[in-house]
Amino acid sequence: MIGAEHFIILALAFVCAFMVSLFTVPLFIKIALIRGILDSPTTLKNHAVATPYLGGLAVYSAFIIVLALFFPGYWNLSFFLIGATLLLLLGLVDDLVPLSALYKFLGQVIAALCFLKGGFSLKHEFIGALSFSISIFLILISFFWILTIVNAFNLIDIMDGLAATAAIGSLIGFLIFALFYEVYSVSLLIVICVGSLFGFFIFNKSPARIYLGDAGSLFIGGLLATIPFMIPWGTYTVFGFFTPLIILAVPIFEVISLIIIRSYKRIPFYLGSRDHFAHYLIDKKWKKSEILLFVSFINSLLICLAFLFNINILSLPTTCTIAVILLVAWCATLYLKFTHLFIDNR
Repeated sequence: MIGAEHFIILALAFVCAFMVSLFTVPLFIKIALIRGILDSPTTLKNHAVATPYLGGLAVYSAFIIVLALFFPGYWNLSFFLIGATLLLLLGLVDDLVPLSALYKFLGQVIAALCFLKGGFSLKHEFIGALSFSISIFLILISFFWILTIVNAFNLIDIMDGLAATAAIGSLIGFLIFALFYEVYSVSLLIVICVGSLFGFFIFNKSPARIYLGDAGSLFIGGLLATIPFMIPWGTYTVFGFFTPLIILAVPIFEVISLIIIRSYKRIPFYLGSRDHFAHYLIDKKWKKSEILLFVSFINSLLICLAFLFNINILSLPTTCTIAVILLVAWCATLYLKFTHLFIDNR
């Protein structure tokens, strides 16, 4: 059981992560400016001036420092940290010397294998006893899941504060479940990550003074891909392992929609284009702050839906029906032309 002393430690860890991040981000801004590690404006990006690109290193530094201070030594996180660090380094190299899609994919595969080696995959603790053949199948599903979520947060990082907002919202969702299931170590891991991201967000909100870069988006994607494997989703419902799909619906839908739209336009899905949902909303004259509030609101709805589903108040068919309704509303907001009338007439 998570007692009062545990909540005090969680609060202290959050504050420490926030403060360390608040201190390290300006340091990395100066380093990026001195070294010329800047993200220059292009037709695909929405910032006006070249912006420092080392936010991922700042978040990672704050996360590792506070993790070392607070995390209990009895839980072995070696492969988790190796996989996350590999993703950070892969992204950092890509920020400095752009890599081909093949090399980035191979690097992500190696990181995903590290996570799997550390036991971060679907297994019987989540969904009951399994045969050997089904266990192999679930490892492959877990491998695909990790690569999908890692790339989802890499793709969603195209606007001031967007990736950080989406990540914080998803992490808060996972934190609620970690506390509900009384998994203290996972709760501690999550609050450290949230605190690090909140400190970074202060400098990343519009107008951004620093960006995550591929280093940060891949690192955060790795965390959000593996944290769900630490939570016992099947405690109340046999279908509980679907819960992370609900919590991470925004980045997942971003990936799916980009693949569909770019395939329709005959553009390779891994190449850039102005088909991200944030681009559509910006083209409809939404302010960046409004887009962040919209994403936060959607995340809140998804967390509520996930919780009601996970504790068996909503059945799987009912949850799927509500999810479809939310998806239709999301698509209408993005793609139907009438939505600009609301924005223009406020």
